[in-house]
Amino acid sequence: MAAHDVLPALAVHIPPTTKPLPSPTRTGDPRLRSPSTPLARSTPARRVAHVPSLTPLITRETLKELDLEAILRNPQLRHDLLFDPGLQFRPTSGRKKRDLTDKYWQAVQIEVETGCACTSFDERGRRLPCVCGALLSRPTSSRTLPSRIPPLVNELCAVLQSVVHSASADPALIAQELRHGVFDSRGVFKNLGSVLKQHCAPMRDRAVEMMVAVASRPGGGVRAVRMCFEILELMKLVSCHLPLDLAPLRPYLFETAVDFELKTFQERHERGLLTLSTTQEWLRKAASTFSSPPPTMHLLSHALTSLIFSPPTTVSTPPPPTTTPLSQRLPHIAPPPGYPETLYLDHARLAGLTADAADLGVLYAVLMLFRQLVYSTGSKVSLEDSVVDRVKREIWEVGPVRLGLCFSGRKPGDDEEWEKWRAGMRDVVLQVAVRAEQVRSGVAFDSSKPPTTLPDAKTLGLLESWTDNNLKPDAPLAKLFKGRLTKAVEQVVNNSTRKKESDEEKEVVAAGLEPLMPEIRHLGERIGKLASFHGRVYRGLYEAEGFLA
Repeated sequence: MAAHDVLPALAVHIPPTTKPLPSPTRTGDPRLRSPSTPLARSTPARRVAHVPSLTPLITRETLKELDLEAILRNPQLRHDLLFDPGLQFRPTSGRKKRDLTDKYWQAVQIEVETGCACTSFDERGRRLPCVCGALLSRPTSSRTLPSRIPPLVNELCAVLQSVVHSASADPALIAQELRHGVFDSRGVFKNLGSVLKQHCAPMRDRAVEMMVAVASRPGGGVRAVRMCFEILELMKLVSCHLPLDLAPLRPYLFETAVDFELKTFQERHERGLLTLSTTQEWLRKAASTFSSPPPTMHLLSHALTSLIFSPPTTVSTPPPPTTTPLSQRLPHIAPPPGYPETLYLDHARLAGLTADAADLGVLYAVLMLFRQLVYSTGSKVSLEDSVVDRVKREIWEVGPVRLGLCFSGRKPGDDEEWEKWRAGMRDVVLQVAVRAEQVRSGVAFDSSKPPTTLPDAKTLGLLESWTDNNLKPDAPLAKLFKGRLTKAVEQVVNNSTRKKESDEEKEVVAAGLEPLMPEIRHLGERIGKLASFHGRVYRGLYEAEGFLA
């Protein structure tokens, strides 16, 4: 079987591509441009206008995508549910969405107060002058600017009915009352609040009461509508991830996962969204480290572990699933550059595992520094396991949030995150130096009493210099420690992917890794879980004749 016929070995057909794939057009028809995207003027000197969306960002369509049927059609969410049974959804809180939302509601408020429907902003977020009067004053112009009020009222009523099925409202009447300034927001939201309290959890009562209070204030109608949308979105999110919804379906998801993911990959391959070139290169590189062809799962364990400890690009952990990715209908899911195409659904897991591996590398290095300081005087000192465990715990507690930021691939800079990391590592080496001195002096650790002596400025300077020189990706000591950790974790991965415990290899622990074995096993078992499922899906592809040739 030839290399280009590997996928038919899986009982699916992905024909080889002989013609170049059409590249996606970057500039589309301006008539199809979304109202929420910037409109670039042809003259560079002119200001760029941002026109807020004509519809609210929370709509019946975005909430429909949180229905169970929509979730089951979503490859990314189905895949994530296999690894995280407690997967939760939450409203998007990113800066970009907040800005879009704020500008939309500002435009609605202006239209309600003044009737202006042309609200737009420049690139700095400043409101541009109104042009409604200029358009209406042209005798030959019959153009009218679309109002945001009717779509807003329609969506509010539709969303309300989708969450509270017994609710009813007259969108046309509400829009008419808003345009004429006779809308009784106080009475409407008082009744609406009573309805919401009957259908939402008690924890939402405070938010509902605030919405009713805001609606009773002069000019508070728009703000109350916005709060109502937010409450309805939260109610929908709660209903979509109740354990009772997915628990009965979990066996079905596991049973159909392999066929579903293989079919999904085939469809994306046929559409030209995914290839296999990077995957083949990734596995060939891993296979080249063996003297003879290894078993497929052994090769996959080695390849995945190496990918996590030596990622091809800087990886940032994505946020948990939110409503925004769902609303994009997932037209194209792709791994970051340099990552295998068959891992396109595992970006978040790879990023998290890589971050944990980097943290483990720093922890290992600092513990080795602690040992070196303890034995630096040449005197015979007994270092108990409980003492090392105590120091390890203190490194986690005293250190920065991301111990392994220095190994993330990002260039050191002067931004806030790097400053926090440097400050945290200064605290870590100070703590380690103090503990090492106490061990040498035979002083028992007592958290209730401050240390009697602190390292001098020269010692602290040497320790900080050690940190700067060794806690970076290209440092020889960092490479040595990473190699030891990679081998230890890979051994756990291999053991976790074996079916019989009798086949497990005896753990061989490198020097200084004994205190880190709980963390190493935890990381290795998580990688092993990913490797096992990935092998179930793509093993037939990887074993096809010519795939690794």
